[in-house]
Amino acid sequence: MAAAAHARARARHCAGHHTATTPLAPALTVSWRTRLRACAAAERDVTDLDHPIDATPTTRRATLAALAAAAATAALARAPAAWAAAAATTTTRQALVAVPTAPFSFLQPGPVAVPRRTLDLRFAVLLMRSVYDAVDGCDVLAMRDFQVSFWKLREGAAEAYAQLISPLEARKGDLSDPNYFDFISYASAAAADAALRGHPPRVFEEEYDECELKDDQDECPILTRVVRRDAPADDADLPAEFWRRAGDLIYGGLAGGFRGETFAGVPAPLPAGASADDVVAGFRAMLGALVASGYALRSGVEVVSAATTGGGQGEGQGRGRGQGQQQQQLELRVTLEGAATQWGSAALASRRSKVMTLHEAAALDGWLRAAAAAGAAPPSGGGWRAVSVEAEFGDASRATTWRLVRGGGNEV
Repeated sequence: MAAAAHARARARHCAGHHTATTPLAPALTVSWRTRLRACAAAERDVTDLDHPIDATPTTRRATLAALAAAAATAALARAPAAWAAAAATTTTRQALVAVPTAPFSFLQPGPVAVPRRTLDLRFAVLLMRSVYDAVDGCDVLAMRDFQVSFWKLREGAAEAYAQLISPLEARKGDLSDPNYFDFISYASAAAADAALRGHPPRVFEEEYDECELKDDQDECPILTRVVRRDAPADDADLPAEFWRRAGDLIYGGLAGGFRGETFAGVPAPLPAGASADDVVAGFRAMLGALVASGYALRSGVEVVSAATTGGGQGEGQGRGRGQGQQQQQLELRVTLEGAATQWGSAALASRRSKVMTLHEAAALDGWLRAAAAAGAAPPSGGGWRAVSVEAEFGDASRATTWRLVRGGGNEV
C-alpha cells in the first residue's frame, strides 16, 4: 500500500512540476527544470495500481508520513539503477510532499558527490556579506529581525544537514570549509527569501548601535530610526531588486577589493562597442577568478549560438535613415563542477526560493551592468544585457544557460 502511494505521488509530481519560473530582474528569469528519467517509470508503475491514496482529513497526515518513509526506502533501494540514471540528465529534485514545519523536504538533493576546494576566507565573507547587505538595502525589515530569522532557520536545519553529509562534517563557523559554507549560505538565502515574500512593511522602526556610525565609541548605546521604503513600487519586484544589489556588491568587491584583499583575474567592465568575443572572454575570466578563490573545482563557458538580426542593408549597420537597429544575440552555457554552493542552490530550487546561491550568476550579471555604470553603455539598450538565465542541477555540477542581447532597444 505504501509503495502504491509512493508510485502515485511520483506520477503526480512528474506530471505537474516540470517547470517553475522565478523572476530575478526585469526580463531576467531563472527556470528550475526537472527532467527525471524515473518519471517515465512512475507513469508505467501507476497504471498497475488498484488502491488510491487515502486523502481524508483524518488520515492525510499519517498517509504523508507513510509516503515519505516509503519514498526514502524506495530511493535507497533503487539508487544503483533508476535514481543513478536520473542523475545523469539534470536535475533539481522537487519534493513530492512538502512538510511546512521542516527545513528540508525528503527528496531534496543528497550530499555533493565530489570533494570540494577550500574557499578563500575573505572571498567567502564577501559573498555572505553581499547577501546581508542586499537584504538591508531592500528595506523590507529591521536587520535585527533578519538576524533572528536567519539564526532560527540555521539552528533548525543544522542537525538534519549534519546527518545528510555524514560521515563528513561541517566545521561550524569556518566559512572556508565548503561543507559549512554550502549550509550557511543556504540558510542565509532562505531567510532572505522569507523576508522578500508577500508584502513586507514599507515603514518600520529599526534599532542600531551608535558604533555603526562612529568607530571611536567606547560604549554603543542602542538608537532607533524609522525606515521608509519607496522603491520598488511593486512588492513583486523585490526579488529583482535584491538580485541587482547582490550582483553589484559581489562584482564591486571582486573588482575593487574587499577588506584589504584584491582578487586577481576579475574582468574590467565591458568597453563601449564590446563584441560577442569580449563577452565570452569576460565570462571565462570571471569564472576563472571564482575558481581561483575556491568557489568550484573547474568551470566552462560554451558558445551555444551567436547571431545578428535586424539592421539596415549591406554594411549600413542600421545607421541610415529608415533603417532599423541591429541586435546581436548570444547564448552561452556556463558550467561549474563541485561548486561551494552545489547542494544549497539545488535545495533552494526545490523549495521554489526566489533567492538563490548562484553567486557566479549574480557576479556575471553585476559585471554586465557595470558597463552602464562606467559610462561604456547607456543604462537601457545599446550594451550587452542578459534577458534570461536558466539553471539546471546535477549531483556534482550545475549549468546556467544565458541569453544575452546587444542593441535593438529593450525588446528581445
